[in-house]
Formats: sequence, C-alpha cells, structure tokens
Amino acid sequence: METYGDMMRRLDLRVSSPDNRIRARMHGDGFDIKFNGRGYREYTEPAMEGQLAALFQLLWVGRRKADLMAKAKTMGEEVAAESRNPSSLAGKELFAQRQRLEVGGTSSGGHVKVGCVGFRDWKVSLKRGTLDELSEDEFRAEVRSLASAVMGDYHHKLQPLLDEYQRRLDPEAFRRTKDLVREHGGSSWKVSAAR
Repeated sequence: METYGDMMRRLDLRVSSPDNRIRARMHGDGFDIKFNGRGYREYTEPAMEGQLAALFQLLWVGRRKADLMAKAKTMGEEVAAESRNPSSLAGKELFAQRQRLEVGGTSSGGHVKVGCVGFRDWKVSLKRGTLDELSEDEFRAEVRSLASAVMGDYHHKLQPLLDEYQRRLDPEAFRRTKDLVREHGGSSWKVSAAR
C-alpha cells in the first residue's frame, strides 16, 4: 500500500509565472526554475521580485493541494478534511497560528531574500545589482537554495506549536514522548520539508 510519504516523494509540480517567462518545478527531492529564451536578462529587479513572489505562491498552493490529496488517499478523507478545516478547539488554534507564522530565508550567496506570512503574501527582494552580477545559472542556484532556508525556518517555528498541540490533546503521552526524546536525543516530531 502506498504511503503519504511515497506520494509526496513522487510529487512533480510544475507552474509558470504570471507573465509565462519563468517555469518552476517542485519534485520529491528538489526544486528548480527555468527562464524562457533570454527571459532572465530582460527582467528588471522589481519585475523579477514580483514574478518570483507570485511563482512561490503558486508552488505553495499546488503543494498544499497535493498534501491534502495524499492525506485523503492514504489516511482517509476524514484526516484530509480535518487538515483543511479542524474541528477541535486545539486544532483550530494550531491552524490559526500556522496561518500567522512569519517565515523567510536568504539564498546561500545572500542575493535573494524571501518572506511570507502563513505561506501567503510572499515578498521577494533582490540585492541591488544581482541580475547584472549573476549569470542565469548562478541566479537559479541562488533561488534553489531558498527552498531549504524557508522550510528550515518554517519547521523551526512550527515545532513549538506542534508540541503545544500534542500536549493539549494528550498531556500524558506528550510527557512520555518528551522523556524518551531527552533520554535518546533528537526531536519528538519528524517533519519533512518539501525539496
């Protein structure tokens, strides 16, 4: 039987920027962007920032849809429905807190910064002169490096929320889990980032 993890590793999501000059692909183990023709050299920095922000929004919406479909298929429609619209007070609070999480990251070379709130309202900023300084391949590498930076920040900020949610649902199980984690080292929750 196929698992949720199997389905998400097989993810192959492709989207285009609103101007159709940048294509992005998110797949189970990676992320990349490509420019149509000479598109990279034709952008101004503000235009590139706007197109990338819209592209990241489209990728996140597509990933969220894939997440819900994978949950429905492997864990049941009830689990997917709860993920879309929690029924418990603790679930609703966790959902609301996730929607307010401010996350962001900076590319490995420091040329591109991205931030968003609840994976909505994406903002991208380029260090001035980036498009003149970097080749298309170098710029693509900068953008690719953002995925792990943003998801790392997200998971770092999500962990305390998940801990509180679990503590409220089952305080005794939460205490036992935390005790085991302390004994053996490591995190009590394994949350995998989309790469």
